[in-house]
Amino acid sequence: VDAGHFIDRKIHVLLVSLAQFRSEIVIGPAVLGLLHLSFHEEMKHEIILANALPAVLQLLVTSESDVILGQCCKLIASLATHTPNKPPIVNSGCFHAVIDILGGIKTGDPHVRSAACAAAVNIIAGSDANKVLAIELDSIRPMLSLIQFGNSETALYNAVKCLANIAYCNSFTGSKILSFGGDVILVDVLKSSDVLRAPEITHAVMICFGNICTSESNQSHIGSSLGLIDATLRIVDYARHSNVVSSACLLIHAIGWNNTGNKARTKAKGATKSLLRRIMKHALSEVDGELECMENAALALASLMIFRSNHDS
Repeated sequence: VDAGHFIDRKIHVLLVSLAQFRSEIVIGPAVLGLLHLSFHEEMKHEIILANALPAVLQLLVTSESDVILGQCCKLIASLATHTPNKPPIVNSGCFHAVIDILGGIKTGDPHVRSAACAAAVNIIAGSDANKVLAIELDSIRPMLSLIQFGNSETALYNAVKCLANIAYCNSFTGSKILSFGGDVILVDVLKSSDVLRAPEITHAVMICFGNICTSESNQSHIGSSLGLIDATLRIVDYARHSNVVSSACLLIHAIGWNNTGNKARTKAKGATKSLLRRIMKHALSEVDGELECMENAALALASLMIFRSNHDS
């Protein structure tokens, strides 16, 4: 059904009013209905205009139902994909409530906390102000706790994505992640996760580390993280998914960019040979993903070759 049908009949307005009932039997389907409506791009802003955020905030703060909390977080995640919705979501207090749920204050359910992570991912994406606000709300500590002690791969994946968005193109927020020991925890994820069975987690960790490399101090910190370069090169050597290999190659490039110490460190670990093997493996491929993988491997190799002492390798 076209979104105009719902807008003309004010279905979203009715659902917002139903979401404010005291009965969970009514609230649950109402929030679920708003979530489904929000999948229509035209409905995302209309739901905000229908004054849905105060009702959602009330549920996030007062509801004791994990199902309703999860639906509210998913609704916020969906609404936040529409950029003009980000300021009202933050100003309404919903972002604060989402961070509280992420931190396990309201519930320990990993599925609800994962949904809260997904909401935070979308709220933070593309907004420097929201990245800094996430720091002020002390969101990094619970995210790292969820990564370290959580028992849900989906929650872990969303938490890593959230950290990656916080660090993207912002050296201050990236350094804050490192100050909480984020590099140690993320390296443990690389060591413990199965690259073949859960490639999306490995890919997210590689992207997160690459996003943190936005200053020389951050680069040096990451380059010296125990086991990171070894784990990254194992991915370059053995991973099967081209996007995972590409992200590992980009991380090598990010670690070594304008950082001679890291260039020497990665070369000493055998990065040059690993990258050359990967380039040769994809050189004759006509598959788009594999060609991109070869290009990123070549980029990382070129970055290493800027350091003259690496030429003899």
